[in-house]
Amino acid sequence: MPGDIVVSHTNIYRVQTNQPLQLQVTIGDGQVGGTALTLNGAPVAFDSSAGQATVGQPGTSLVGSILQCATTVQDINPSTNNTSVTYHLTGGLAVQDFPFAAQVTADSGLARYNITFLLSA
Repeated sequence: MPGDIVVSHTNIYRVQTNQPLQLQVTIGDGQVGGTALTLNGAPVAFDSSAGQATVGQPGTSLVGSILQCATTVQDINPSTNNTSVTYHLTGGLAVQDFPFAAQVTADSGLARYNITFLLSA
């Protein structure tokens, strides 16, 4: 579709031994969207109404795992074509925000954020 863009990025997030992570996804700029998650290729439940998910289980190591986040944002704000998504991770060695932003090239365009987190010790 005209105006659509793709943003891809890979990040490293240091995790604690045998602890799950909390992920909060915030879509900004008055736009709307949704997120799908996979951990090592398996789907992870994402609460769309709260914009959050628990990744992993207590007692299970996430070290060496790959968390993939696919967030699609649609431009519905008539005053801007800017889109942004912030991924807020807690439960690892540090609380960390990963902000991303992009501008679609046409009204009602889609921005697809394909963000990967390599989980390390």
